[in-house]
Amino acid sequence: MVEVIRDFAGLTAFEGEWEALHRADPWASVFTSSAWVRGRLAGISDPWCVLVARHGAGQPALGVLPLRRLPSSPMEQIPWAAEDEVPSMEGEAVRGLGMAGSPLADYTGFVCSPRHETPALAALAKHIQRNLDWRYLVLLDVLDPRLDAFLSHFPEPEFRIERRPSTPCPYLTLPPSWEAYLDKGPRPRLRREIRHDLRAMEGLGGFRRTSIQEGGQRQIEILLDLWQGRWGFLPEAQLAQYRSILVSCLASGCLWLDILWDRDHPLAGLLAFLDRGQRSFGFYLTGFDRRYARLSPGTVVVAHAIREAIGNGYRVFDFLRGDEPYKFAFGAEVRHTRHVTVVRRTTPPPRGAR
Repeated sequence: MVEVIRDFAGLTAFEGEWEALHRADPWASVFTSSAWVRGRLAGISDPWCVLVARHGAGQPALGVLPLRRLPSSPMEQIPWAAEDEVPSMEGEAVRGLGMAGSPLADYTGFVCSPRHETPALAALAKHIQRNLDWRYLVLLDVLDPRLDAFLSHFPEPEFRIERRPSTPCPYLTLPPSWEAYLDKGPRPRLRREIRHDLRAMEGLGGFRRTSIQEGGQRQIEILLDLWQGRWGFLPEAQLAQYRSILVSCLASGCLWLDILWDRDHPLAGLLAFLDRGQRSFGFYLTGFDRRYARLSPGTVVVAHAIREAIGNGYRVFDFLRGDEPYKFAFGAEVRHTRHVTVVRRTTPPPRGAR
């Protein structure tokens, strides 16, 4: 059976079970955790649901998949699609479903019991087909090898599956010590720059550092200001979506945030999501004051975070989405997320189905 959760009271009641399942799943990421998804759902106005696969009523959860209704225009959610690839029906809007975390989640996927993932994925797929009203299902940024097993339950000719180019996601496999990383990790030129720039920054007379433990919400606002000052200011509604996620992750203890200061002036900051089960440090947002460009604050704040991740026993420093050259200068390898659109070719369920 599949249980459907559509409100925060139900989500709260299920949270402990979700987290237990998440800890047992080797393919789960912080972006599929209950804390991250709760923050995401709290920040959107689209209708959403969390599907929970079970053997029966009152039985333990075997699989979890959070979904949300997408805007009526599929071109907003499927930017690669040509107009003739988008399903349409005369006189009605094209209805879409997508992963609840998208597009702010760098990774999406399923949360499943490792011993029961086959029936769980089958149950989730069948429920989506039979009980939800949709014309296209957009699965973006999936970092989960079980995607193919899930898609196998959407057969031709009822469904068309469109696979699109993958997204590179660089990451570092961290050694046990900072010096071991410097010896083998970064490219030689960057290695010299890291040593020099860290000494220069930390040698400032007013240099200091604050962490998330020192007034978490205040630190979040400082980081968001630095980030926007570096990359451009966001509309308040969009910024509120980020803030919702960060506050939820702060409460759950999976948020890492350091601000580097020159006396009372924040000069750089970096925010990451922590996956303690996988020992993964996910670098999500950074920003710096351009007036300190001579000190290479971008390089320093990333190097500082790598050093902190190693010192706290993390084994992966994940740069997440995007193949920007600086990530590879730090010594990153690469893996890829996948993007798939499932198009329903047959008549969807009656409008009463949700």
